[in-house]
Amino acid sequence: MSLRIAVIDDDRSIRHFLDEYLKLKGLTVDIFTSAEEVLPKLQSGSYDLAIMDVVLPGISGLEACRQLHNDERTRDLPVILMSAINRTPEQINAAREEYGAADYLLKPFSLDRLYSRIGELTQRAAPDRSESASGLPRLQGHLADTSFAQVLHDLYALQATGLLHISLEERKKVVYVLDGYPIFVRSNVVRECLGNVLVNQGIINERECENSLRAVRETGRLQGTVLIEMGLITPQQLHDLLTLQASEKLLEIFGWADGEYRFAPAADIKQSVTRIRMSPANLIYSGLRTYYSEERLESVLRPHLDRYPALSQNPHFRFQDIELNAREARFIADFHGAHTCRTLLDRFPLSRFENMQLLAALFLSHLLESHDAQLPVSQRSSLFADPPEVQQKREAFLKDYARMMKQDYFALFGIEDSADQETLRRSYVGLAKKYHPDRYQQDNFSRDLRQKVNALFQHISEAYEILSQPGKRQLYLQQQHSGGKTVQDQAGAIIQAETFFQQGLSLVRKGNFTAAHDVLEKAVELYGNEAEYLCYLALAKFRTDTGDDVRKTQAQVLITRALQMNNNLDIAHLFHGYMLKDAGKEREAEKRFELAIQRNPNCTEALRELRLMRMRRTDEEGGVLGKLFKK
Repeated sequence: MSLRIAVIDDDRSIRHFLDEYLKLKGLTVDIFTSAEEVLPKLQSGSYDLAIMDVVLPGISGLEACRQLHNDERTRDLPVILMSAINRTPEQINAAREEYGAADYLLKPFSLDRLYSRIGELTQRAAPDRSESASGLPRLQGHLADTSFAQVLHDLYALQATGLLHISLEERKKVVYVLDGYPIFVRSNVVRECLGNVLVNQGIINERECENSLRAVRETGRLQGTVLIEMGLITPQQLHDLLTLQASEKLLEIFGWADGEYRFAPAADIKQSVTRIRMSPANLIYSGLRTYYSEERLESVLRPHLDRYPALSQNPHFRFQDIELNAREARFIADFHGAHTCRTLLDRFPLSRFENMQLLAALFLSHLLESHDAQLPVSQRSSLFADPPEVQQKREAFLKDYARMMKQDYFALFGIEDSADQETLRRSYVGLAKKYHPDRYQQDNFSRDLRQKVNALFQHISEAYEILSQPGKRQLYLQQQHSGGKTVQDQAGAIIQAETFFQQGLSLVRKGNFTAAHDVLEKAVELYGNEAEYLCYLALAKFRTDTGDDVRKTQAQVLITRALQMNNNLDIAHLFHGYMLKDAGKEREAEKRFELAIQRNPNCTEALRELRLMRMRRTDEEGGVLGKLFKK
């Protein structure tokens, strides 16, 4: 018999998403908006487990949990509490001990983690029907009821991956979402195609656009590459324009007052796209500034005007990346729970509309939360005190990850085991800012590395939870002294692998592919989940002249693996193009070189290969592009 689950949340999007996800996993699910309507059913034994938000209209999730725990009929009913507010470790512990919660999940949380906890708490996990299910779970609704900004935040809070379909009459768009971040948009709106964008920007004229489209139709080439070869744009311009195009396609949806949306989760999505490099918070702020009227802004702010805004206590939301100028930063410096929104807006009447845009974006992104009363002085803090350090590069992060994951918790925070709570808190806030996943969105990290970023952030949060509770800290110290320290053996291997990789890279640049092959093989043996390592090992195998086709076959296998890991890596497409060209598959090779330029407009090797191909085709075949250029 299927497990019976009750989901209680007043957020429509979260409620429906959890409903569909858990149903896909083979569970029987009912959804509710308040504790009042579900308590009688829980007390009658209708469900095996409840998943409940802490903040609910009427009876709170905490109070409902207490009632269930004090009732003999439901004393043993597992209740998982959820909250977007980052409670203190003491509050979380009280939720478990005083209110009887079986677990307490802070949004955002992994859906897979939720499912795993359900199995552990019920001791009879439901069969996972994800692979055989006829349909995918869908978060769906109308933008008139749930704004696009709210949908983006919900997907971010759930760290969702999949496709968000949005339609309004004849207009249709598909937003690619990866781990909660929108990365690409497809659109059927004609004015948003690349050629029209270039014409509207005055970069090319309509005749040049038509000529390029004619070449696209006759050759099957990408329009951006054709325009480069026509000398109308540079590779860097193409890269910047594709990024701008994708961002504007997404931001335009903020102007839709209505329309339908439907999100279909997926284990993975196609990543061979020109990625949007903006955090959800930045996208929401940009969308509101461009498309929201004063009336729409007022509807967002109305519930908060006479309340006291302060920083979100959830570090996942609090440290999101958002770009503000000096004036904006000064304006919100006083938003620390001492004054109401209305009071602070009235202080700056000349720029009130701009301030409304900023505040609405901060509330919709959950960087700010409002309170019924003033916060105590001890709980007030500034949003932009101690700005985060410059983003770490990939190699620097790997070294930090390797070092920090094997450190004991005190060394992780750089404190003595006798440090007081305030010292611990300051250290925690500094690390949470520096290693928040948003700080790495601009980097071209593979999926594996993004998972490491999330894992490190989670590791820091878990360490803080343990050290901030005296009982747990004492138990942890006893385990440390008794030799119970946990060390990730992989950490040292990562550092050694990076050393071998740098040696191999140096040999490749010198053209010594035979020696490079041996060194790079060691790097891959130690750490085979890095696409860049696989790419250069594939190149070394391919370039090593042994007269043995086996190595070329092995090189093809390696480059395919690298592309599966990180389809956004330009050298993966470049090296694959070399291999296809060597095999006589020039048309396929040409497409790979085009993709390399899209990923990195400074990939001069790919651009050179394309030019050589065009020149040879023009000389030997009198190709379409050659004729076009002669006109």
